Amino acid sequence: MAFTPSATGTRTAAVSITDSDPTSPQTLFLTGTGVLPRVTLSPPNGLAFPSQMINTTSPAMNATLTNTGLGILTVGTTTVTGPFAQTNTCGGTVNPGASCTISVTFTPNTTGTLSGSVSVTDNAPGSPQALPLSGVGVSPAVTFSPASLTFPDQTIFTTSGAKNVTLTNTGLGILTVGGIAASGPFAQTNTCSATLNPAAFCTISVTFKPKAKGALIGSVSVTDNAPGSPQALPL
Repeated sequence: MAFTPSATGTRTAAVSITDSDPTSPQTLFLTGTGVLPRVTLSPPNGLAFPSQMINTTSPAMNATLTNTGLGILTVGTTTVTGPFAQTNTCGGTVNPGASCTISVTFTPNTTGTLSGSVSVTDNAPGSPQALPLSGVGVSPAVTFSPASLTFPDQTIFTTSGAKNVTLTNTGLGILTVGGIAASGPFAQTNTCSATLNPAAFCTISVTFKPKAKGALIGSVSVTDNAPGSPQALPL
């Protein structure tokens, strides 16, 4: 004899057997309880990642999936959308009261607020279960002030006084400075460290030593991790 409940809770029925006994029909009373698994995801509002440099991967943030029902939870597939990736400790089944961990990372490929979700297909009501994901992609940005340098007339084979330009990280991500170089009849020194936090700045000092008469041009080139690298300052 099998029990296949179509609803939760206590279910009752009876089997009636008609036979030759004077007390016929005989009655066999049946009872059983229908149960269901139930999924609770924590945190209930999902995972919100802090600002993350574009094209880099965040540390993992964890969510917990708990079977808060009375039936065995059968887990099908766990998928993720958006610039997120997941691994999990959920096996094929999760017993009542048991839980597993979903670990999510964030790899933004553009700046701004980005969203996605983790989706879990299972045998609980409301399947697939969805866990909202969000994060902010950030990037450094380079601004020169002034935007170019123009030197006054300089006698050939002599070196001018230095003119200064300020390099500022006007973005929201950490600026990584690879190298700074001057081209043409110009030379530079600078106070720039290997990294500049958002809103931080440094100074590039440029001198002009012409080796020929006439208008001469060059540039200061800054190799970094900001969009448009290398950045060029016209001289």
